[in-house]
Amino acid sequence: MRPDVLVECIRAATAPQVQNRAILLLANLADVVPERVQHSVMPIFTFMGANTLRRDDEYSAFVIEQTIKRIIPPLVKSLRSQEGNQVVGTAELVNTFVTSYSHIPSHRRVRLFVTLTKTLGAEEFLFAVIAKLGEKYLSTDAEHPAGEEAVVTSACKMIVENFDIDVQLETVNRYLDLVMGVLWRVKHGLSKHLFEVPKNNRSQLAERLLNLLFIIIGNKNLQNYIARVDDGGDMRSKKFSQALERVLGLLERGPESGVYKAASRVLSGLLYDLHIPRFISVVEHLIFNPESNFRGGALKTFRDRLANAHRIDSASAKAIVGFAPKISTLISAHDPDKLSIDAITCITSMIKHCQSEMAPIVANVAEAVVGHGGLHSSEDSTQAVSLVCLTNLAAKFKVHLIPILPKAVPRSLELLKESLRGETEHEVLHDYAIAFLEELIKNLPGFMTSWLEKIMKLMYSSAAVMEDEDEVGVRIGFLKTIGRKMQVDAILRVYTATWDEAIEGGEVVCLFISYSKIFH
Repeated sequence: MRPDVLVECIRAATAPQVQNRAILLLANLADVVPERVQHSVMPIFTFMGANTLRRDDEYSAFVIEQTIKRIIPPLVKSLRSQEGNQVVGTAELVNTFVTSYSHIPSHRRVRLFVTLTKTLGAEEFLFAVIAKLGEKYLSTDAEHPAGEEAVVTSACKMIVENFDIDVQLETVNRYLDLVMGVLWRVKHGLSKHLFEVPKNNRSQLAERLLNLLFIIIGNKNLQNYIARVDDGGDMRSKKFSQALERVLGLLERGPESGVYKAASRVLSGLLYDLHIPRFISVVEHLIFNPESNFRGGALKTFRDRLANAHRIDSASAKAIVGFAPKISTLISAHDPDKLSIDAITCITSMIKHCQSEMAPIVANVAEAVVGHGGLHSSEDSTQAVSLVCLTNLAAKFKVHLIPILPKAVPRSLELLKESLRGETEHEVLHDYAIAFLEELIKNLPGFMTSWLEKIMKLMYSSAAVMEDEDEVGVRIGFLKTIGRKMQVDAILRVYTATWDEAIEGGEVVCLFISYSKIFH
């Protein structure tokens, strides 16, 4: 039977069963004489998209799967033999099925697209199928999809999850190449034929596709692989490294673009579950590359990874401690990228996980935190995170902080004094400075005696500006710590030397001293 006659029969038939049987007959014919059927393929798939794919009965589902499995292979073979038409044919085939996606019964979509992609050849076509679904069914603002968009992104994720890691890594790389083709306006690439996008919307499409990719790479199978990947030279490791390089290429568009933001999320998704030693080897290159636009983003990714880590193995602890001195070099008042705050926050997280291992290097790290890029900075936010970091260092490392006291304590007292001016932006520094000084008195009381008089005078000033009872707690707790930890004779000497200031402070200060029960 001639294929063109079968196609006409399929189109003319009104009964679904007749249509299904004619389609199966055409599929069987493709098995025997594929060269006679290939020219009828696209018309029949177009017909199926408008009719058969929409039906929700088992027989129609069977017909669809059989048609895909029997007709697609000779079509793909034909496309490969036609070098000039392969890209166009691929785009046309993918578009035909994706256009019908919303009409396919929802519970059959994933299975059908998995079958389609396996039959086409997943390594060569999966990326195009997913990208076309993203272009057609997701809006520009697809960073947090909801409703029908969430259904589509979930389906894409499940489709990809049906394939092994080798296919997934190849898909990620080809998908990123496709995004680059959109942005760079590749004249003869697949993106030109696959997408219908005006020139001025290319960046929006690229952003949308990257947001979808971020969701896709979060599938469990790929993340489990990423958690185990090492620096080996096997093909999977190379493909993973190639994916990182492609994302970094997209990041070079600059931090102002939506593409940069979306690519940053993709990079974080690829990095986040890496074993910490490998993770550090990657982010170290990014952080310390002065030509990279992603220095700050890489440092934030490292900071977040440490903050959310629950358990650290010995190899990871060793890598973190080895990285700490390098991170401390970022705490610089002259860094144009303003990385100090994130660097200090990273050190605070390092302390949490690697207390015993960090002891030999903690003095040098603390010196950087106290310096002009940290505690001695003119920025309130930098001063605040520095005080938090130093408080943690004092609690964990005690005597190791003695070398930095001559610089850290006077500066903390200076910030405490500034915080008493009543300006809103200084209020947080008051409590942070007191917390740091209190931690030093708890752990190094003998070394704090020489500063006790200045501390008490500032506490009188602090008591004098108290406006309500909520402000009493941190001050009273501080005085109680002084009473418990420091020598009584030292406290008496300070009270004797500062009594006039206490009286001048009036009833509030005297009552404050009484509340503290400093001698109890």
